Amino acid sequence: LFDKFWQHYKTKQGKQKAKSAFCSFMKGKPEGKARFWMNLMLAYYMDCLERQVVGYDALHASSYINQKRWEDSPEFMASFNSEWIAENDQ
Repeated sequence: LFDKFWQHYKTKQGKQKAKSAFCSFMKGKPEGKARFWMNLMLAYYMDCLERQVVGYDALHASSYINQKRWEDSPEFMASFNSEWIAENDQ
């Protein structure tokens, strides 16, 4: 999953630190949950880039993951969670 995350993350610096942070965050999560979190991380990151939130275009992935920056917007998380469940609940 990290490779997919890295492929979509804009700032290509500190790959090893990013991978370590990603693996640490995902440790112990079943594959379905890990996919949910990866998609949430990327969706929030892309949303911030689209809205041109200051600093996200240069934010290293390890910082983004370690600081759990997607938690900056509980509204986004709730909306994403609802959409994810609707799309993936079978």
